[in-house]
Amino acid sequence: MTLDSCYDDLASELVFKAVVPDDSWFSIGFGPTMTNTDMILWTVDKGVGRVADLFSCGQSTPMEDPN
Repeated sequence: MTLDSCYDDLASELVFKAVVPDDSWFSIGFGPTMTNTDMILWTVDKGVGRVADLFSCGQSTPMEDPN
């Protein structure tokens, strides 16, 4: 797995590029614990990639972040 990031000045956005093997997942969280933490999840299943914006409320499976 690899994760690269850069800042896009024109869009004023942080851009991530993740390379994840098939039938795998990779996730990062932006907080000191699992409580009240934003997360990004990359998954690949049968060659199809997916990215999810998640929010964790505690020590359980994070939910999709609607915001």
